[in-house]
Amino acid sequence: MSNMDYDYWNLNPLVLDKGEEVKQELLKYYELGYDEDNKTEETAYNEVKYILKDGCNLDELFDLINYEKLKAAVSLICTKYELDDSDFDIYVDGIDISVAYQHNQIT
Repeated sequence: MSNMDYDYWNLNPLVLDKGEEVKQELLKYYELGYDEDNKTEETAYNEVKYILKDGCNLDELFDLINYEKLKAAVSLICTKYELDDSDFDIYVDGIDISVAYQHNQIT
């Protein structure tokens, strides 16, 4: 699902670009490729659509999109490397975004 952020959400890309940058760093760090990247986009898209039924403001939407994309990436990483997702910490607050594994920052 290429360009989900711009084609589907049609939102200001500043915050979403930062989330995409962090997701790409995470996927690269764990040597995940194009297919896994597409799976994270699809998973995040479906999760965000489901959550939006309850409504949220624009700032929450940006954070939600970025968080769901990173959560999907972590899920794939955990499956591939047999890791526990509770060892990952995902922090998303606007453009302040990070992912840590066992308290060691990755991105």
